[in-house]
Amino acid sequence: MKSIVAKMFSAKQRIPKATFPRCLSLTLCTFVLLLNNIASSQDSTLYQDGDFVIEALLPITRGDGDLLDTYAIASEVVRVTIDQINNNSKLLTNVTLGYDIVNDKLDLHLIMKRAIGIVSKYRPGSICRQDEEFCTADQYLGPFIDKRVGAVIGPATSSSSVPSASLLGLYNIPQIGYSASSSILSDKSRFKSFLRTIPSDKYQAEAIASFVNKFDWNYVFFLGSDDEYGRQGLASFKMAARKLKVCTADDVNIPFQRPSDATKQTTKIIEKMKSMPRVGVAVLFMFEQQASQVLQEAEKQGLRNMTWILSDAIGPTIVNYDINADLLHGSFGVDFVYAKIPEFEEYLLSITVEKAASNPWMLKLLEKSLNCNSKAMPGKRQCRKDEKLDNNTLNLANRWSRLISIINSINAVAYGLDNLLKCNGRLANGLCPNTSFPLSGKDLYAYIQNASFTSPIGEQVSFDKSGDLDTKKYTFRNVLLDREKRTLEFKTVANWSSLQPDRPSFLENVDLTWNDGKIPSATCSQVCQPGQKQVGQSDCCWACHPCPRGKISNTTGATECYACPAGWYANDGQTECLKTSIDYVESSDAFSIVIISISTIGLVAVVIVASLFFYVKDTPLIQDSAPILLALLLLSTALGFLYSIFQVSLYRTDGVCRLLGGLLQFVLLMLASTLLAKTKTCDSHLKKFASHYIKPAAEYVALIFVGALLLFQLLLMGVWFLTDTPFVRYLESSQAVHIRECNSSWEAGRFIATGFPLLVLFFATVFAFKERDDRKNHHEAKYISFCTISICILLIAFFPTYRFAQGMTTSIVIATTTLVGALAICGCIILPKVYILVIQPERNVPEEERERSHNTVSSAHTAGSQHQPVFAEPGEELRPPNDVEFMSSASSAHEKDVVKDVPIT
Repeated sequence: MKSIVAKMFSAKQRIPKATFPRCLSLTLCTFVLLLNNIASSQDSTLYQDGDFVIEALLPITRGDGDLLDTYAIASEVVRVTIDQINNNSKLLTNVTLGYDIVNDKLDLHLIMKRAIGIVSKYRPGSICRQDEEFCTADQYLGPFIDKRVGAVIGPATSSSSVPSASLLGLYNIPQIGYSASSSILSDKSRFKSFLRTIPSDKYQAEAIASFVNKFDWNYVFFLGSDDEYGRQGLASFKMAARKLKVCTADDVNIPFQRPSDATKQTTKIIEKMKSMPRVGVAVLFMFEQQASQVLQEAEKQGLRNMTWILSDAIGPTIVNYDINADLLHGSFGVDFVYAKIPEFEEYLLSITVEKAASNPWMLKLLEKSLNCNSKAMPGKRQCRKDEKLDNNTLNLANRWSRLISIINSINAVAYGLDNLLKCNGRLANGLCPNTSFPLSGKDLYAYIQNASFTSPIGEQVSFDKSGDLDTKKYTFRNVLLDREKRTLEFKTVANWSSLQPDRPSFLENVDLTWNDGKIPSATCSQVCQPGQKQVGQSDCCWACHPCPRGKISNTTGATECYACPAGWYANDGQTECLKTSIDYVESSDAFSIVIISISTIGLVAVVIVASLFFYVKDTPLIQDSAPILLALLLLSTALGFLYSIFQVSLYRTDGVCRLLGGLLQFVLLMLASTLLAKTKTCDSHLKKFASHYIKPAAEYVALIFVGALLLFQLLLMGVWFLTDTPFVRYLESSQAVHIRECNSSWEAGRFIATGFPLLVLFFATVFAFKERDDRKNHHEAKYISFCTISICILLIAFFPTYRFAQGMTTSIVIATTTLVGALAICGCIILPKVYILVIQPERNVPEEERERSHNTVSSAHTAGSQHQPVFAEPGEELRPPNDVEFMSSASSAHEKDVVKDVPIT
């Protein structure tokens, strides 16, 4: 003070006499203002001069004067850290650090006033008001202005750091945050000279989200303060949680700056939390005083079973507020680092009341913890000079994470300044910076950002391009209530690092404590069991629906059901795929045995008949029936029996399917074309055609006709196979059984290939029906008519039955139809011939003798008595001969004679 006054008087002697009254008045006013500032600064600042001054903004007291124990200790830590740096012979040689510790009282107006004061000394030609002690009004105030502040540490909150960093960044004044964690401060376009020694809230939110996900909690409440800290925390948490499929049951930023609105919103959110008992986890992203209001409302409404996750702004000192500590038992607190510094702890415990006199805030802390007063005051015990802090007070008040961050902030400035003065690393232009004071703030910021050093707890500290720490780390501590002492203990249980962000690393052999003794539930919906899938609008809330038929899910929480591969089917619970049983027509089945037995008998019978026909091939009965066509008819019948056996005995392959499909069409056309060729109408047309065009082959014209039709059918079947070839398919009879069969699709090629034999059969039926009364060739026209009509009726019944048949029933229908068709040929055409050959061989005579005998019998019947019976050949009707027979008789030489009536005896 004497030196200041001496300077004032020395300055006064240099003032011209003409201006002496004005200057004396100005000097006295300034002296009065200076004294007022010095008196007021004893409660708000703690200053030590130096070559380079660091200003530390600490919320040591609240606006009402209530002391914040942690930051009272922090003020002493700032002094001790700077003293250690000044005493370090290897760091900042010949340069002394000074400090200006400011109690900002969490007052934004005071913080910005200090920021403006710092900036004004970097701004030339400032225009200031008389009440602004930091301005340069004129040359006479120059000697009393403090040295420039080279760097700023703080302030504590993000809401205060954002505007102050914007202002300080305009003049490139380095600012290092020790507690401001808002992610917005990483934006270098807005905050050019801001760094911090704690991670951004973005990473705290990621750490909390990974901690929540560790316990499979996917539906939690998020309560944040309606300020920069809470809003950025909510945005970062939701972004990180979305990646891990964690949702918020409700998220709200409570406006604590408006007490009435805060009370209403807090009441509403606690009521909602009570109405959702399955959501037992809530994140509090706010400050201690704000969290205490939420917990007080929870106590008021009886919400006791909630597990709270406390952000880094909520520490052990929350018990200083009027809350029920039982609510916090079993909760978890997150902090960016937690480790004690033994030498600092030892130093703090060694501070006595006498030593604390140099730091008014430490003195207040001792008075508060010892419940005494350093001065003799009535009604209160006077502190002894040797009294110290005890461990309980230190542990309760101390937030080591904040203290370590403050120490790292000061060391970052010191190491950056040391590198600048030594030119350890050149600037972007390749030159060394200016090393004379005052230093360039921009150069100093660049060196601080590139600084790297070891923290007091042994961790490497360095900064990235955004001014954040390169490695972001957090610890999770389980909150335990000592029910006897009614104090909270924080037990470290897990660590989180940005190097492994997916899951926190829990410490070994550490038991977790829960508020209800068990892990709480925090889910919107129950996990879907195997056989179900999640259906819903979000990753956290859903409904469990059974898997569709034929699909499975074999894990819990499945979001999709998967179809079983071919040849497999889903079990009843839709949880696994089982091998599908393949069923097919087997020769050992009962109906197969019946069909095979009958068909075999038919085949044997056809072979025997063929042998018989061959043996008597020269007889009139065989010769009149066109032996070649009769042989083809026997072959068609044999193939029909053989096809029936194939249909119920062959294992279905693609080749077998083609064989069965083509053989059926071929046999049907062979039968139809043979019957058509045997009709008199077709025969006469073929002979007429042969007499004109192929006389040498006239004898084989019927065989050529049948062969041509069969070749054309082969052509049609070729087109069918090329366009839609038959193949094996599996028909789902049931989930467990599939039937192996041939495909039954009816494309154009198959329609044409099937339609052609039916068309030929139609003409054969029409011609045979028109010729049914022809008595020649042993009435073969009548038998052909019976045969074709029978086959047509059989096919009319077959197609609708085949259309609706499925599985092995299809094979039964086809085999049965073919078998009945073959039997129809045997019964209508072959059997009458066998009957004549075996039973009535006398009828196996030429046609002329047969007709003569028939006419003789007819004449005798006409002349005889009405009571005499007239015999006819078996199966023949007694009726006048038709026109064909009459014309045939008239042309015969034997028929010119008059036949007389011969009595029948």
